[in-house]
Amino acid sequence: LNEIPTYQGRIEAAISASSPSTIYALVNSEDAVTQALVYRSTDGGNTWSFRGANDDIFTSPSFGDYSNTIIVDPLNSNIIYLGGLDLWKSTDGGQTFTKISRWQDFHLYNNLNIKENAQLHADQHIIIPSLSYSASNRKVYIGNDGGIQKTDDISTATDAGIPNQSSGWDNLAGTTLGITQFYGGGASPHSNLIAGGTQDNGVLMRVNGNGNWNQPSTGDGSMVIFHPSNANIVYANVNYNNLLQSTDGGQSFNDVATLGSTEAMLIAPMAINHQNPNIVYLGGKRLWQFNDTNNSTSGIKDSIASSVFITAIAVDTTIRAIWIGYSNGTVEYSEDAGLTWSGNVNTSQSSGMVTDIDIKPNQNNALEVIVTFGGYHQNNIWKHTKNGAQSIWTNISLDFDMQVNAVTHHPTMSDWIYVGTDAGIFASEDYGINWSVTPIQTSNYGPELQNEGPVFTEVTDLFWKYDSFQPSHSLVATTFGRGIWSSASVLEDVFVDKDAVGPFYYGTRIKPYTTFGSGIDKAQNTGATVIFLTPGTYDEVPNNTSIIYNKRVLITTELNTGQSAIIK
Repeated sequence: LNEIPTYQGRIEAAISASSPSTIYALVNSEDAVTQALVYRSTDGGNTWSFRGANDDIFTSPSFGDYSNTIIVDPLNSNIIYLGGLDLWKSTDGGQTFTKISRWQDFHLYNNLNIKENAQLHADQHIIIPSLSYSASNRKVYIGNDGGIQKTDDISTATDAGIPNQSSGWDNLAGTTLGITQFYGGGASPHSNLIAGGTQDNGVLMRVNGNGNWNQPSTGDGSMVIFHPSNANIVYANVNYNNLLQSTDGGQSFNDVATLGSTEAMLIAPMAINHQNPNIVYLGGKRLWQFNDTNNSTSGIKDSIASSVFITAIAVDTTIRAIWIGYSNGTVEYSEDAGLTWSGNVNTSQSSGMVTDIDIKPNQNNALEVIVTFGGYHQNNIWKHTKNGAQSIWTNISLDFDMQVNAVTHHPTMSDWIYVGTDAGIFASEDYGINWSVTPIQTSNYGPELQNEGPVFTEVTDLFWKYDSFQPSHSLVATTFGRGIWSSASVLEDVFVDKDAVGPFYYGTRIKPYTTFGSGIDKAQNTGATVIFLTPGTYDEVPNNTSIIYNKRVLITTELNTGQSAIIK
């Protein structure tokens, strides 16, 4: 390889299928002037010659170390395809180049729900010809930061940038492939909206509870927070805690605050002040707050070290407690909305990065929390309680080595906790004494309840979606590579109505069980309180009304006389 000078950057090589002695090398020079260089050998790699260079393939000195791929057309050793930010083609062995994709238009097509004749996402990582590639079948698959796209004829694919104009590219991501890499997410308390921050796909929002997703922002998305009382306001953060705000329910976002790469990590935490939802907390080296009332951003806690970042924030919903965790394992809290701080209360042996903090609901002082730390060991899930001025830590970790990324309490059954790990979700119903995988939902009431959760995949965030009509809470999990998952509803009330019609019965208000026996079984499995009846025959519906909601009211009323029952 003496003919190829020494470069600092990544080199990718490709062998010609039609002429195996021909090999190409795509070199990232990491030079500020010329980044992408092409070399070719026609003698199996013994000698090499410089073919050409292009400044636009990698776009920056370091970019080619991230996105760098090349293949030789299986039928013609003079035709090569090169991937960096976009996809390029050369028909003269790397001397000249033609761009055949346009990443900017991917997002336009995606929001229009156009899959055919779309465009490629940015950042190309792999190019794979079809196994049956031939002169009549030039199908090629492209893997990039947007998932998977394909073209049925790579020789005619273009960077056409007009919707519905043929580009030759089809988007497979978002069809039957749930492969998006989510960092975090949130659910609206006002509607069926679910949204999440993604790797290089910005913010994705599920529109009106159906299967369509809209992408109102680009970049690397972190978290999404829905305003608790104003359905029009949604917050999201992207690259290095750049805070975005939507005032139209998430249809579009505007920049309102920026911390930047010197202050915050690429994927950084944020949280909303539930007592004053105009305030959003942002984690960087310092703790910042954005105040929507006067559109200002100010620091409310200084950094503890120049190289240490805040990696987790939790805010209590009823009082003024704030918890923060750092990249070096430090844990601090404030009981007065950030005016004073406890100092490091992490007296456990966990020194890894704090990955998440969740405050136990329905407390008087909000000082009982679960903190998770990074690392593949059995020392990374800790419960904090307070005894006077003393912090008490209890190790409630899993009994095997596993990275833990997220933790949450059930909103109404506070001894139920769930953790998201690199291998899926684990649950405890006794506050961490015993752990088990998320249970298999019973299959007696329809195939959609046969859901064990996203196993053998990295779960990055956990949050709850409340359905007031059921009423029930669903646990929602974001994963890094298998999209977003939602559990079957965890019911607070189990409804029974002998006149309910199928095909499936869930014990919810709109699909109640038809017998008390099935309701009792469900209630016992979920930890709900079961009200037993004395022996006898009971009319579950005392009159002829057919409105399920009214039946629920009547059943509750009749419970006092022992004539009927609802299981709560």
